[in-house]
Amino acid sequence: MSVAQSAIMMAYDRNDILHNGRLAICYVRGVALFLFDWVRSHLIVTAGDGHVLEDLPSRFLVQILKTLINYKAKAMRMKMKGAPHCNTASLRRQSSNVVKCDSLVDNLWRDDAGIPDHSLAIEGKNRYTVQRKEGPISKPLDPSKCYISAFLL
Repeated sequence: MSVAQSAIMMAYDRNDILHNGRLAICYVRGVALFLFDWVRSHLIVTAGDGHVLEDLPSRFLVQILKTLINYKAKAMRMKMKGAPHCNTASLRRQSSNVVKCDSLVDNLWRDDAGIPDHSLAIEGKNRYTVQRKEGPISKPLDPSKCYISAFLL
């Protein structure tokens, strides 16, 4: 990587993803955040032991990101080759940037007490139940109404 490429990556979090690909990624991130919000607003997820799992989408995203960072650190210790210019520090920096898109995810990222960081699977999910919250649905589930400009970073 040239000095100029490195400076651009650090200053603007830009890598070699082409502009159209970056726009597609931003749009899909926006749709995911819309779905997170919809699930938080309309569903109750209960674990097999009966306790309500608050904000499962955010908790699972934080679990995935932290697990991927741990996997990357282990791969680097084992001297395994990966994506060019990707190391544990850059993956952690990019993950920190992604979670800033949603304050609830960001809060869990910074205070992750009890969130596993060793597995990409939701533990105990076979015993979870999902119910719709009582009352009218305040937001129709229509991700096509997501506007890309609301999610561009």
